[in-house]
Amino acid sequence: MGLAATSCGMIYGSLIIVGSNTLRRMPYFYRPWEVVLGAGAGAMLFNGLARYEVWAGDRLNQVLNERFLENKDKLDVKYRSILGEHYDNFFSSADKSGSA
Repeated sequence: MGLAATSCGMIYGSLIIVGSNTLRRMPYFYRPWEVVLGAGAGAMLFNGLARYEVWAGDRLNQVLNERFLENKDKLDVKYRSILGEHYDNFFSSADKSGSA
């Protein structure tokens, strides 16, 4: 993930600077240091996006687990009232570990 994000970011950042120079009808590498800074900024941006994607996935799983645990007892009562005696056929004893 890190190498792909870095290389894509460097390509993206440098192509933005080169494309900007092209639109201004200047030589592609008119100021080569701008291309290097653009590549570095692009690499930082793409690495940040990759880290954010991992963080957002972990946070989503954490929030979903918290919500599941908050609603587990409420839903167990609701499902028991709907299913009646057939509740044990659908939910094993391992699933009922936290319910009374």
